[in-house]
Amino acid sequence: MQVIIFGDLITFPLYDAPASTNRVISYARGLIDNGQKCYVLTFSNIYHKPIGKYEKIPFYIPLKQQKRNRNFLIRNVKKLIKYYNTFCFFWKLKKTKKKMVLLVYSRTPIVILYAFLISKIFKTKFIYELNELPFKDAKSHFEKWVFQHILFKTFDGFICISSYLENYSRKFSKKLAKTIIIPILTLPEKQLISVQSTRETSVKYILYSGTLSFHRDGIDDLIEAFSVVSRQFPDLYLVLGGKWVDDLTQRGAIQLIENLNIVSKVVFKGLQSFEDYSKTVQNATLCCIPRKKTEETIAAFPTKLVDYLQESKPVIITSVGDISLYCTDGLNLFLVEPEDSNCLAQKMIEVLRNYKMAEVVAVNGNKLADDVFSYRENGILLIKFLVKI
Repeated sequence: MQVIIFGDLITFPLYDAPASTNRVISYARGLIDNGQKCYVLTFSNIYHKPIGKYEKIPFYIPLKQQKRNRNFLIRNVKKLIKYYNTFCFFWKLKKTKKKMVLLVYSRTPIVILYAFLISKIFKTKFIYELNELPFKDAKSHFEKWVFQHILFKTFDGFICISSYLENYSRKFSKKLAKTIIIPILTLPEKQLISVQSTRETSVKYILYSGTLSFHRDGIDDLIEAFSVVSRQFPDLYLVLGGKWVDDLTQRGAIQLIENLNIVSKVVFKGLQSFEDYSKTVQNATLCCIPRKKTEETIAAFPTKLVDYLQESKPVIITSVGDISLYCTDGLNLFLVEPEDSNCLAQKMIEVLRNYKMAEVVAVNGNKLADDVFSYRENGILLIKFLVKI
């Protein structure tokens, strides 16, 4: 069997990768390290050498452009040619006469339909990876309907990051489609700690990293909670890393920070390189994931959590979705109810006042990452699932 991970949500092998690409790395290495052949076919328009191997993972980029052409017409012709190049890639694999499994990473209907066509031509099993609501970026109710009632019927199986998404996929998939839950996954060789293993600063700070929004990520709750904590821990800072969901939210956050008189205590890091992000995590005193309770957060699973656990950092996270199925408050991290800034503040104070205890909990969190969220162990489960398809 040979597995081809295909999609336009992938930027592999670019190092400063989005969460979806990191998940692809974990999938691919989980398969390869357990003796299974796997290729990553990056269908997004990235400029890189088209063929190679990175972190032991063979990759192919059908755009075949190492730098951006200045000519608009040529650029778009190349984007069309990549469909032909992809077909040729599968043609070569077909000659090996080994069973092929096509694992799709996309929320673009035309790309999914093209992948479905490829699966029919080359008689591959057709699998969809669900790590968030698939129609999140849908521009209309019709596009959402297309996902639910047409695209979902094309797949032979679904790999879901949460029980919500597993139930969702079963609701709209064809009757014989199979499902498996694969939660957040560690990165191979603990890539995060390979950058720097020692604390570089004596400055203490609470870290949030990810998309910066109020309605989903609870940044307003975090800022309000920190303003309470800051009164008791005047040397503590709040570090916010990531991209604002929109300008309105950014302006609202800045206004909130000014109103709470904590301007000097809040640091905005913005989007960081992988190396800078790694150092920021390693030097953090406490990491926080204050997601609110929405359909989107219930369906998803915060991938940053596994980074924090791998670094043995104390983590406070709101109990949303499947978190409580894997984690226990006070054992391997700290759980709080969502959308309650006062509860969040009190938990922060408790952790900071009993930091030795928090460090023990963080060590247990690291064990949880190595055992339950291990890319290698989940790779074994994934192989068994794909064999049955």
